[in-house]
Amino acid sequence: MHYIRFLKTPKMIINRKGSASLKALITITTDLGESLFPEYVKLRVCILTLGPKYLGHSGLQQEINWNAGDREIPIDISIPREMIDMRMKIFVLAANETYRFFESPRGESIMPVIVPVMSGPIDCREGKLSSGNRVQRYVEVTNGKRIHVWEDTGESIARHVWCVQSLHL
Repeated sequence: MHYIRFLKTPKMIINRKGSASLKALITITTDLGESLFPEYVKLRVCILTLGPKYLGHSGLQQEINWNAGDREIPIDISIPREMIDMRMKIFVLAANETYRFFESPRGESIMPVIVPVMSGPIDCREGKLSSGNRVQRYVEVTNGKRIHVWEDTGESIARHVWCVQSLHL
């Protein structure tokens, strides 16, 4: 199983002319980081907007390619002026949403081969130009339920514990 990880968490860059872009750096690696994803895969980067009680797709998305042998790939998405003041997150997932799943001993599909990641919020109105060091893992289980887990970025044993627990669902 591999995970999309932020090597550099998302950050809003606003230039003097008022245009902006969201930048980040990602990798696809195993839980302990001992190996990188060895195949080609197309990734989808989606900008999600946050309201008081909702999370919605802004319509902004970009597809990027992970090639066998890549160590990291940059994300750089232009943000329209009218969206700069919106609260937002970046969601990165394999573009083909029909994941290949690992199977539990009971034969149930439980985890995708590449686990997607969602950044913490960015809120330019509040001066929060970076998403911070927490990300959310989002995994859909076969019975239609979703698992949402917050994870610290960086080198921490905490990010490894939930994976082991999820295998015992």
